[in-house]
Amino acid sequence: MNRAFRRHVVTVALAAAALVTITACSAPAESTSSHEAVSQLPDGLSLAGPVGTPEAKPLSSPTTIKVGLPAKSETIAPLLLAHAAGEFEKENLTVEYVSDTAPNLLTLLGQKKVDVVYSAPTALVLNVSNQGVDLTWAGGLASSWTDSGLFLGAKFGSNAAEFDPKKLEGATIGVFPGGLTAPVSYPIYQALTDGGLTGDDVTLTTISDPTTMLQALNTGTIDGAVFAPPNSAGAMRNGAFLAYPYRSDISTGGYFVGSRLMVEDRVAGVAFFRAMLRTINTHLTGDYHADADVVANLSAEMGLEPAAITASPSLEFSLDVLPNSVEAIQEMYSEMAPDALSYEGVTSQGEIVDLSLVIDAAEGR
Repeated sequence: MNRAFRRHVVTVALAAAALVTITACSAPAESTSSHEAVSQLPDGLSLAGPVGTPEAKPLSSPTTIKVGLPAKSETIAPLLLAHAAGEFEKENLTVEYVSDTAPNLLTLLGQKKVDVVYSAPTALVLNVSNQGVDLTWAGGLASSWTDSGLFLGAKFGSNAAEFDPKKLEGATIGVFPGGLTAPVSYPIYQALTDGGLTGDDVTLTTISDPTTMLQALNTGTIDGAVFAPPNSAGAMRNGAFLAYPYRSDISTGGYFVGSRLMVEDRVAGVAFFRAMLRTINTHLTGDYHADADVVANLSAEMGLEPAAITASPSLEFSLDVLPNSVEAIQEMYSEMAPDALSYEGVTSQGEIVDLSLVIDAAEGR
């Protein structure tokens, strides 16, 4: 393991220890909820529905939900558009954003200072979940990852068909904070594995800002990086190509909730996801980039020019967390960063995923 990556692993471990220490007093001993945890959608249940469904069921009193966001991207368009288009208001919900790093937001979730965190199932998340911190992966993000994955500069070719992953040896690859201990890097893991390489065979350069990452690729400071729309469009305009797209059969992020929405104020949790499902069915099906109102609302929420959003294809959305996602992501950590996980064995999907709020919302409860 190279020294730079070892330092990151130590940082993850320390962050996990701090999070457990801070949240130990607030984590409930045993849930008294009578709901049944469900780690995958029942056969025959579709989250898709007609426009305007599931119908709003306003809460009996105004309720505020605080959502922790380390970043805003189009993958969370159901959340952003529900906020902008008034779908939360129809449920008598007020949604407030709290911006911070993912580790800090997870700490706030454990302290019940935020109710939802948009995050990936990073090594930190799996570690603290195994150490008793109260968090549940309650819903997913986009169900398609158009123009998303590992992009490489022209020195590696012009398309995926002619790319030899063995040529990545010695390359410099930009990674977001978390590196190979975060699912956003899954396409890098796939490329290295196919090339018979490990994380020690490349230089991983941490860059926290997607725009800075894109500039680094376009100027040749780095050889490759993982992008999603709208930044992927900028990469392709400058000669980069999509070498390894995201796997379509696993989920790499979503909405994590604590006991407040899962147990204590469950009706608010259902209302939160009901509003997002209705937003998908009403505003985010098909080529929603052709809808000027949708683009304008996303532009205002994300702080991007409309043209930056419409430069990439529209995404498809689902709040499902696909089966075997947790197992596949742990395999990546175990092979690429074995010291990043603080527990032995394998965490099953059912130990951290509970889709019951989404299911109740889809069924109009």
